[in-house]
Amino acid sequence: ALKTIADVNNSGLWPAPAVTKVTQASDFWQAEIEHQDYLERIPNGYTCHFPRPDWVLPKASGKFNKLRDIATAKMSTDEIMSLTRDSK
Repeated sequence: ALKTIADVNNSGLWPAPAVTKVTQASDFWQAEIEHQDYLERIPNGYTCHFPRPDWVLPKASGKFNKLRDIATAKMSTDEIMSLTRDSK
């Protein structure tokens, strides 16, 4: 977790450092039955939640600078939409 936070802070993608606190694990509650073995019951249930061992956080560059600008500026919806369209 600390390495990921350092990667996020060093990426240049966000205008301020991450504020996530890393603490010792505490009490754990078992999820409700409908959440148990979810991917076994619904194999395509999550399309983005899976380990990516070779993934690294990208460095700030053209597209990401635009996204950072969106986060730090007061922009109209039309301005934001034009930036996101242009970044594809």
